[in-house]
Amino acid sequence: EASYTGTLFALRERLASSPDEVRGEFVILVEGAAEVAKDEELNERDRNVLEVLAAELPLAQAVALSVKITGRRRNLLYKYAVAQRGGGDEC
Repeated sequence: EASYTGTLFALRERLASSPDEVRGEFVILVEGAAEVAKDEELNERDRNVLEVLAAELPLAQAVALSVKITGRRRNLLYKYAVAQRGGGDEC
């Protein structure tokens, strides 16, 4: 019995280069994807994208483009943009 660790690509290459190791059964354990930031939190990149766009465009357009770039929810980005402008709802 043997145990190997590595990326799926590396394990595939190892098995492809060693036909004797392919005999019989084998098990592959796959780790889940890294945890994604909670949807209710904007990371620094998200905030930066919105701030740069909001400095040059109307709020609604800056938020719409930020949604396309970051993949974040519109409401989350809009609330942040309004808070940064220090005002109430504009959109």
